[in-house]
Amino acid sequence: MFFIDFEHSYPDISLIMGLNEISQGYGYKFPDTSVNYKTSSEFIIKNDGNAELIIKSISMRGHTDHFSIKFNKKDSRINPGKYIMFSVIFAPKTMRTKKITVSILSNDKDEKEYMFNISLGRYPLSQHLKMCLPQVKMRK
Repeated sequence: MFFIDFEHSYPDISLIMGLNEISQGYGYKFPDTSVNYKTSSEFIIKNDGNAELIIKSISMRGHTDHFSIKFNKKDSRINPGKYIMFSVIFAPKTMRTKKITVSILSNDKDEKEYMFNISLGRYPLSQHLKMCLPQVKMRK
């Protein structure tokens, strides 16, 4: 149930991927991506509060050499009921499992640091076979 507090103004951050909200501390699994290729996923930061939400930074830790974040700092102020988007780009250099934690710092009073995990643990079968099986040369 949702109540509106007319006496107090506060921002309230929520994170959405596709049609699903990603709760604080939970995760998102990246689509299969071959080594030396890129995959991008778009995330929505929504302000469910009744005051301006200010995004101070979006950062990551973990296997950061395989991921990058695309966020336009000029979009860092979000009015109540509005949203902005940012992208996480995955470009694996090896076939090992990759994990990062994304941290969104804001002026939300109860979720100043909104964190969620991103992982990728498998690759398309064709990529796996190409990397693991010896090269077969055809003879005439």
